[in-house]
Amino acid sequence: MKKLAFTGFIISALIFSSVTAGSGDNYYSNSNRAVFTSPKSAALAGADQTFNQDAAPEGNPANLGLYPINEVSFAFADFYSDVFNTFFLSYTGRLNDHSGFGVSLNYLYVPGIPIYDNLELNSFDDPIYDPDKIDYSSSSEIMFRAGYGHSFQVKKNMLLGVGATLNALRRNLLGYTGYGIGVDAAATFELTSVGLRAALVAHNISTNYIYWNEDYYDLALPQVRVGIGWEKEIPYIYGRLQVNYYTPDFLGNEGVNSLARDDSVKVPDKIRLSNPDEIPSFIFHGNLGVEYLIRNRVAIRFGSEAINILETSRFTFGGGVYIIEERLALDFAYLFHELAGTYQVGGRFRW
Repeated sequence: MKKLAFTGFIISALIFSSVTAGSGDNYYSNSNRAVFTSPKSAALAGADQTFNQDAAPEGNPANLGLYPINEVSFAFADFYSDVFNTFFLSYTGRLNDHSGFGVSLNYLYVPGIPIYDNLELNSFDDPIYDPDKIDYSSSSEIMFRAGYGHSFQVKKNMLLGVGATLNALRRNLLGYTGYGIGVDAAATFELTSVGLRAALVAHNISTNYIYWNEDYYDLALPQVRVGIGWEKEIPYIYGRLQVNYYTPDFLGNEGVNSLARDDSVKVPDKIRLSNPDEIPSFIFHGNLGVEYLIRNRVAIRFGSEAINILETSRFTFGGGVYIIEERLALDFAYLFHELAGTYQVGGRFRW
């Protein structure tokens, strides 16, 4: 009965996310969570939603119950030549053969933000630049996530995993502090005989609420994405190959689900999936990630995140080394960007 009730909650939550979505200008109000990730996922452009098993904010909680593990992971990232930094700490625990849980603590720090309030104005009310009168401040965000996942044997060689998470955050922005809370849910289906998985991931199903004061708050709208992954041991290449694909938001409530504009400013513009001509554009907005694991010792990873339809992509790459009987992994990732490259390092230990 408990299993049925939990499954019913996940399905209801996914349906709720689709009927509560609406239009608005808050496409990016909860986008910081995307920078809290492991080097392994970052190197795969975040496309590994069918296979990742950590408790990262962008992770898939349904995977916590598929082959649950005990693992501690951490990561540090320097974005765009020290524009801001992130730290990620995750713990996943095995409850039994079919269920597991995960918690993570995530920290973002933005140093050296210039404050121009003390600058004098000229006769045209324009500020007069004076470096001695410029103050500097910083911003930060702390996000905590706790999740649970459970798996079911549907038929022989068929597994279904379901999961949900509770997210809480504290965001400080130049002296203003906001507090947020929200819920995610997901489901993963696996054909074990062929190593194929499909995932349905819903973020902000309760419209992630961020309270600043009695006069202002943010609501991050629900987002629903689909992931597809395939993993196979291939003796001819002395290792294992994993291929991942992750769609944009089907509800159009994230900025990347947009059509390229001719002007210099790109505004989110929902792709109409009811129009068959726009479906290919939507598909090519997705993320792609590939991992080649050599003899369970060395991993080579690369990914691609489409940002303009069939035109421009952001590329990622990285790798990992497994030691101490494959219990300890050391990972790194590098993300190309027009501002500056981003590097990320971290490690994982499981028992």
